[in-house]
Amino acid sequence: MDSFPTFVTAILLLLLVPQKPLSCRASNDDDRDGAESPVLGGCVIAAIYNFGDSFSDTGNALAEYPDGPMGNFPNGMTIHNATGRFCDGHLIIDHIAEAAGLPYLNPYLRKDLDQSKGTNFAVGGVGLLSNKTRTKLNVQLPFSQDSVDIQLTWLEEHLNRTFGDHETARRNHLKSSLFVFTGGSGNDYTNIRGNFSSPPLEKMKAIIPDVVAAVKDYLKKLIIEYGVSKVVVTGLYKAGCTVDVGIFHDYKPRCNTSTNAVAALHNRILK
Repeated sequence: MDSFPTFVTAILLLLLVPQKPLSCRASNDDDRDGAESPVLGGCVIAAIYNFGDSFSDTGNALAEYPDGPMGNFPNGMTIHNATGRFCDGHLIIDHIAEAAGLPYLNPYLRKDLDQSKGTNFAVGGVGLLSNKTRTKLNVQLPFSQDSVDIQLTWLEEHLNRTFGDHETARRNHLKSSLFVFTGGSGNDYTNIRGNFSSPPLEKMKAIIPDVVAAVKDYLKKLIIEYGVSKVVVTGLYKAGCTVDVGIFHDYKPRCNTSTNAVAALHNRILK
């Protein structure tokens, strides 16, 4: 993980999509009297707002389901605390916050925690499709029936509560904030027709246009309606190589090539 900060910098600089060229430089170690500076310190990011699923959920699913497994070990084992992250320690969104010199994002549903430097709307198990589209396509998620479109309504609630009628302050804050849009687990695809883990290839491919269209609509809303100028969009990872989706034969795991093919096609169309 030693090379991770440089990797994050490259990804952010490539995917930031401002309306004019962004003045953003990576900080060097001499910026603060020899103390190590945040890798993205030169970008002047006021706050981070994250949307997505279990790949970046820092505790919203746990707030909704207090008895869920994400609140127990082995989740959080490397940091000695199961925080609700679907991970043995920290997530990529945590490292992005570190790189920007900001605190880790607290889950939106924990209103008792500080959200002055951004907040995390991601919920484990959600899909990219809206509830209406998911019903039409018969996609049945494993435990959460939420969608990223609901997370956008949470953003509006958060901004109204934080800024009220102060439109100028709100607009300036949004322009200087980083928005991270992750949908990395592909819950819509792996749960098409409620057939978790190994849905038919053709059925997964059939809903790719709907999923990508949903992402496009969310981004248009953020950029056009909210005036957001710094956005990171992630693609799908190779879900076919995870334990619950991969194929086992003679106790030897191998990847589900159909699921990986869908992820690759999704990413090509998404670009």
